[in-house]
Amino acid sequence: MIQLPNTSDDLLKEVEDYLEEKFGINYENNRLARRLTGRHKGNLDDIKRYDSPIDVLIFKEAGNVGWDCPRAKILVKLRTGMTENFEIQTVGRIRRMPYQKHYDNFLLDNSFLYTYDTKFTQSVMEDLDNNAFYNITVKLKPNFDNIILNKEYKIENMIGFGERELFNTIYKFFVEKYFLTKNQAKNKELLQYHDYSNSIKIETMFYQGKIIDISLEDLKESDIVKRDIEVDLKVHKMDFMHSIKTISDGIGIDINRTKIILKKLFYKNDLYNKKILNLSKKEFYAFIINNVEALKKDIDEAINQETEQLTLKCPKSQWLIPCEDQVRIPSLDNTKKMKKNVMNDYPYIPSKSRCEKEFEDYIETSEFFQWIYKNGESSERHFSIVYGNRAKQKLFFPDYILLDKNNNIWIIETKGGEDKNHEDKNIDKNAKNKFLALKKYASNYNIHFGFVRDSEVTGLLYMSNTEYTDDLNKDIWIELDKIFVKNIM
Repeated sequence: MIQLPNTSDDLLKEVEDYLEEKFGINYENNRLARRLTGRHKGNLDDIKRYDSPIDVLIFKEAGNVGWDCPRAKILVKLRTGMTENFEIQTVGRIRRMPYQKHYDNFLLDNSFLYTYDTKFTQSVMEDLDNNAFYNITVKLKPNFDNIILNKEYKIENMIGFGERELFNTIYKFFVEKYFLTKNQAKNKELLQYHDYSNSIKIETMFYQGKIIDISLEDLKESDIVKRDIEVDLKVHKMDFMHSIKTISDGIGIDINRTKIILKKLFYKNDLYNKKILNLSKKEFYAFIINNVEALKKDIDEAINQETEQLTLKCPKSQWLIPCEDQVRIPSLDNTKKMKKNVMNDYPYIPSKSRCEKEFEDYIETSEFFQWIYKNGESSERHFSIVYGNRAKQKLFFPDYILLDKNNNIWIIETKGGEDKNHEDKNIDKNAKNKFLALKKYASNYNIHFGFVRDSEVTGLLYMSNTEYTDDLNKDIWIELDKIFVKNIM
């Protein structure tokens, strides 16, 4: 989307000529459309179709009011002088995901803004807060283009455990967590004791009263009205399927597979010898709708328990550090550069985690390491290994690749450690499975590795390359200096 100031014929002609000369984009081959005013319209009929050949739209106000095209991805703003609210509406047009999902790909999962209008840029940054950033390109320094690692790729739609094994894992998890038995009436009581709803009606709530400039957090209990609704299989089928979809998305398992698992666990008409509850169809609808978040949490925890990585098979190829990379920074002002990073002018990034920032500081002053590469999270460009849970294969992008003074390659992942109250800061539920996968990879290719975590209690960094546990007080977590400094001598 290219936004012009007014309908200047000269600038319009200049933009059209540029697109033709540089990219072969024009009206005749249906790759260019325009929506300005009066006679300045063209090729708009099919622009909203996902398979439309249109690559570029030139516009004035069409992107702000009364126009929607989810394919819009990049905004080039050659216009100034509009109100801030008007401008933010324009940005909203390029922030939508056409298929309402993300792809774990930097280029696909973000929208991009190109403009000389600094006031507009500042208003966008302020309005979007942590969801907006400056994107800069960094290039590889000379003599670093010969570092080769074996990169792993997941097999799309590959099922981790078989149906029976996956179901048994989830069933066992529920039984052990909630002390369930084969007595389904007793199980209903035990689940209710642990905050599961056993209502045969659909529980709803809404806020009453007039709300003016108030946060939902400020509402009182008396403002909330709860109402139970009788289950209607036709009326509530959409709510039921939406709940299944919510659970499916949360645990990363196909919706049909998720529904089968839930029916085996809780639905009476499913002939299966292991069953937690024996619910009628109406009861089953109410149970799933009322407990959607609890079910998502428990099943996700069940399938992400520590799992064996030895049987995972996946494609591999040789990987080189990319010649250039994209880096997100919150500001362009006074950005300090890293000296040991393999990329020229690679910046320190304030928005990184505490552990990442402290680890990068450590490496910059360490005599043990020669250089460091900060890995990204794009499956095409960056280094990845495969790990798995009980449901599917996943990609793991370790944070750092380094070379020590003995020319040994290290692969390091950073995780949250402990806060000042000794509380665990790690939020990655897959940490153990990633650790096992990296440990196996390092053993296969004779590479050094470790997980590094920070402690706000001691102010130190700790590493383990033997096993993973959340408790930083365990002996497996060793101070970085005790690992690396002794090797400098």
